[in-house]
Amino acid sequence: MKHIGNELNSLLSSRRIKKKDFAKKLGMSDVNLSKTLKKESVSAVFLERISIALGVPITFWFDDMMTINTLSIPSNEKEKSLQQEVEQCDKEIHYLKDLLLEKERTIQILMQKYEMEDTQMAAEGEKKSRKK
Repeated sequence: MKHIGNELNSLLSSRRIKKKDFAKKLGMSDVNLSKTLKKESVSAVFLERISIALGVPITFWFDDMMTINTLSIPSNEKEKSLQQEVEQCDKEIHYLKDLLLEKERTIQILMQKYEMEDTQMAAEGEKKSRKK
């Protein structure tokens, strides 16, 4: 198993993540994070938390052959990118809902128009049959 503190330090540095920001993301103080970085091993629960926060598989900490692409987008930029994508999807959903409402309104107007025409045609048909 890898030295968790060293690996975490290395991963944070390669992704340009400040320890203070990462500690906040984990819900702990930067002092406690610094203490953790000095440890060779940590609890499985904490290991899972840091794996999720960094977006790495938990096996990363156990497999000496596994490496993480250090050229990947830093996680805070990924979060911004994902947030922008979510906002764009929300806008599209709102637009499509408005469009659907407008189409439904148009359908109702057309149905009323054709019902009125059918009623008028029926009335005219009745008048003609009475005249005969």
